[in-house]
Amino acid sequence: MFNAGIIGFAFAYVFRSYFTYIGLFFYWILTSPYNSILLPVNISRWMNQGEQNPNLTYDDYHGLFFADAIFTRHLIIFFLSIALVSLALVIRQVKESTKKEKIILIITSVSTLFLSIILFPLSANSLMKDENASSEDIYYRQFQEQNPLNNTYNVSPTLQIKSYKIDLNTKNEKISYIAALSVNISKENYNKWSFFTLYHGLKVNSVHLDGNEMNWKQDGDIVSILCPEKSKGDLTFKVEGVTSSFNPVDKKSFYLSASFPWYPIPGKWRIAEINTDGNIRYNCVELQTPAYFHIKYHKKERIFSNLLNVSENEFKGEAKGVTLMKGNLLEFNEKGMHIVAPPDLITRVPILLPKMKESLDKISFSLKESNIKIPENIFVVPVEDGNNDVEIYSDQLVIDADQLRLFYGQEEKYFTSIDCLIPSFYLNRNNHLYDSESLFLALFDSLYSNSRESYNNKRLKGLIDYPESLRDKKARSIPSQIIALQNKISREKMQVLLLDWYNQLKVGKLSVEYMQTSLNNLK
Repeated sequence: MFNAGIIGFAFAYVFRSYFTYIGLFFYWILTSPYNSILLPVNISRWMNQGEQNPNLTYDDYHGLFFADAIFTRHLIIFFLSIALVSLALVIRQVKESTKKEKIILIITSVSTLFLSIILFPLSANSLMKDENASSEDIYYRQFQEQNPLNNTYNVSPTLQIKSYKIDLNTKNEKISYIAALSVNISKENYNKWSFFTLYHGLKVNSVHLDGNEMNWKQDGDIVSILCPEKSKGDLTFKVEGVTSSFNPVDKKSFYLSASFPWYPIPGKWRIAEINTDGNIRYNCVELQTPAYFHIKYHKKERIFSNLLNVSENEFKGEAKGVTLMKGNLLEFNEKGMHIVAPPDLITRVPILLPKMKESLDKISFSLKESNIKIPENIFVVPVEDGNNDVEIYSDQLVIDADQLRLFYGQEEKYFTSIDCLIPSFYLNRNNHLYDSESLFLALFDSLYSNSRESYNNKRLKGLIDYPESLRDKKARSIPSQIIALQNKISREKMQVLLLDWYNQLKVGKLSVEYMQTSLNNLK
């Protein structure tokens, strides 16, 4: 408002006519969300960065704060306003102003314009982050075109990792570390290439085995190492670079997930893929077998982890992966639960977990599965759009902070629902069977959301009323077939059908054709 007033004064002072209103109209267009219609996309994104990204003023790690990008953007607009007013005064008061006043006004204009130029790189910080996220999206789209989801891209590890020792540092958006891996090398792998998965934004500077430089190469997300004729040793990686939007790092906070290869993971694994809805989904890339970890972070800042904290920012323990977090977070330990969450959500998790466990037990009973044990480490973190709002790893339960905040005070409405729990806890996280999953959940809801005697076909009827919600046209007749079949066969047979679909779906093999055939066989 202050800047608008200054600029309005400058326009009125220079253009003492109707041109003032035209100028102010264009200024309003340029500084409002409508500027995306007129301006190039990168300029409009810079102008609107605060409005388009609320996480610049509030996020789960920082809490409420003024980020460099949005604060310097406002400073730039302020300095440009002062420069404009100074120029306006020089133009209108050429005759009246003394030489000293003219010099002061000119110096003010030039200096504020110069400050604006200096501050611009800081103000573009969030824009660059958006571009990084966009380039990451492009990278994995191109990767998936070259390596389709149905091919045999993944390769199991050929080296056995006994332990990791990682000395970690961070600086702004970058991390750097030296990772020493205690490895066993079998004779059949002598003089052969072994693979490690490491996110492509992290660059390997050197690889040594017991102090001797190795023959190695890095290509995208894969680091290849030529194994020497040696049965065991300490394999040392020196790494630095940036992580993905899934594992955000900045100078005030970071989130490094156990499911993300921010350190070398033996084997060749697909880190991310494009979902049927077009979003990036990050896969869980953990160790196949547990290893002993020793992690040190070399700054005096509070760090949280799934490992045991043995001293200040030093963690040890056996696990399939390591999570490290820093930021505006609190820790809560009670009844075997280790919870890390933002301050406004830390008390909600202990209330939610018993209700979630109760729903999981009911679902497990219906699907003839053993009861699921919720891991002792529960982390409330930012989750990518393509991932489930609840993710379960080997020793961690991850809950999306945005969704938890959205249902604040009514968490059980969503986090105990089948839409949240079944995909997260029971199904193959990479099945890509969107229509099959929707139909399965509709049948499950029909059988079990009401009493055991009656069907609840609200979800099935919704699929009939909005057939476009099923992408495969061949799938759109299935909801009406299910409802018609309910009147012809027993409930027990419908439950057998559900279990058959479930067993196919959890291994990623439930096709629409299979569902159609199974329904026809019951008619």
